This record gives sequence, C-alpha cells and structure tokens, in this order.
Amino acid sequence: LGTAKNANEMFRIFSRFHELFVRPHIGGAIREYQTQLIQRVKDDIESLHEKFKQQYVHSKANRISRSNDLPPTSGSIIWA
Repeated sequence: LGTAKNANEMFRIFSRFHELFVRPHIGGAIREYQTQLIQRVKDDIESLHEKFKQQYVHSKANRISRSNDLPPTSGSIIWA
C-alpha cells in the first residue's frame, strides 16, 4: 500500500487482500492506509470539481471535439 501511486491502485490492493483485514494486528496497521486512501479520493474529487469549474465549453478540448464532429455531450465526457 505504501507504494501505491493513486487511489485506484490502493482500492485494488484493498480488494485483493480484504480477507486479511479482519485480523486484529493487520486491521490496525491498515487503518493508516485507509485514511490516506480517503484523503486521495477527496483530493481526486476536488481536482475533478476544479476541472469542471473551468467549463468544457471554454476549453481547448471543446474546439478539438467540434472540429472532429464530436457531439458536445460526448466531448465533455471524454474531457472529464
């Protein structure tokens, strides 16, 4: 868990070894990483929120999508 680069990697590790977490000693050691995971998810959500505040319609991605005849909704989903 200490080497996980992002929240997705941490989730993968947690799901893979979930059965071991019920052991008291292991469960206590994992709590620190659960806190880190929650913080990373919060940071990712905040980053995504900031990106959407910039608005897709004013982005360079919108201009590129329009030039490729991509519908606005599809372009905004890809942009996110």
